[in-house]
Amino acid sequence: MDQFTSRPNTVLREASTRRGGVLVLAAGVLVLVLGFAAFSIDLGFLCLTKAGLQGAADAASRAASQELIKGFGLGSLPQSQVEAMSRLAAVEVAALNENGDVDSTFVHQTRDIRFGHREWNTATETWEDTWGDGPYNLVEVTAHRWAPDNSEVDLFFGAVIMGNRTAVLLQKSVVFVPPAAGFRIPPGTGCNAMILPITEDLGTWNDLLLNDPSLPDDYTLDYSTGEVTNGPDGIREINLYPKGNGSLPTGNRGTVDIGHPGNSTADLKRQILHGCNEYDLSFFPNNELRFDQGPLYLNGDTGLSAGIKNELAQIIGQPRAIPLFINVSGNGNNATYTVVKFAGVRLVAVKLTGPPKKKYVMAQPSQYTDCTLVRGNLNAGVDGLVATPIFSN
Repeated sequence: MDQFTSRPNTVLREASTRRGGVLVLAAGVLVLVLGFAAFSIDLGFLCLTKAGLQGAADAASRAASQELIKGFGLGSLPQSQVEAMSRLAAVEVAALNENGDVDSTFVHQTRDIRFGHREWNTATETWEDTWGDGPYNLVEVTAHRWAPDNSEVDLFFGAVIMGNRTAVLLQKSVVFVPPAAGFRIPPGTGCNAMILPITEDLGTWNDLLLNDPSLPDDYTLDYSTGEVTNGPDGIREINLYPKGNGSLPTGNRGTVDIGHPGNSTADLKRQILHGCNEYDLSFFPNNELRFDQGPLYLNGDTGLSAGIKNELAQIIGQPRAIPLFINVSGNGNNATYTVVKFAGVRLVAVKLTGPPKKKYVMAQPSQYTDCTLVRGNLNAGVDGLVATPIFSN
């Protein structure tokens, strides 16, 4: 009988031991679960804050790059002024962006922003960056969370898990203002390539860039407003009306067909006012008007006449791109221009009535950019054409 009465006690002791083991295991698992939950909360908040910092840095660098564009081409703003405007734009735009538990992202105007120059090396076929050198076409903005400018990120459970109550975060954004190598209209954007269908010979253009004293300086152009007044401003002008020179007769310079080879006066008026559309560019390979892949050959038109004077007068002070040619054969509608590049200009005065010797279409060199410009592997010069800024590594 004694053997049979002792067995239930043994079973009870074993069950009690098992229950105690399960409780210990459950407590350990609970600690792990809570730890993972706490870690996930802190990690999620850090990722959210990091994304906010990156967004602020991206917005700030993009804003700064828009100001850098104003430093390209003759007649552009001085490099020091462009730099100051870019820094201010970056600071102001960053402040409009929140990150984590902070409503406004602080970017230091000097320490957190730097400028440089990216240049295409034709020998190695690579881009090379030099920070601190101009003309600036590269900007980097750093957004961060660290003391003393910005508070570090407070962690919810960091002190318990990692021994740290706060974390430091830093995000960078680099934007490049690339040189333009042609025009292409992105489908569905409604953008037009603001190309003036009037050509100029490359020799005269180069004389303008070299500030040839034989060229006039009769007009002052405010590039910020487009307002034109009489009097010199230190930037010389060229006359797009075909006066002719030793190597180019009078009839060998004027309007060109961009697109359909039989552009009418109505087409010229439209392109002068509103630029070239998708249909115009459809006449070129891959719907792109490129000038970095060999010469372009454009048909001549009837020339500059009073039929387009009103339209030319309406765009005085506005930036446009013009084709530059090195050779022309034939005259008028039978002319063929060998175009090698485009340049930015602004018209400052137009007169297409009266005797030919008193007619003129005066233009100054200008910075020019729009959403249709295609970037290319070449170096941005003083011709003033730059494509839309892009984010870069």
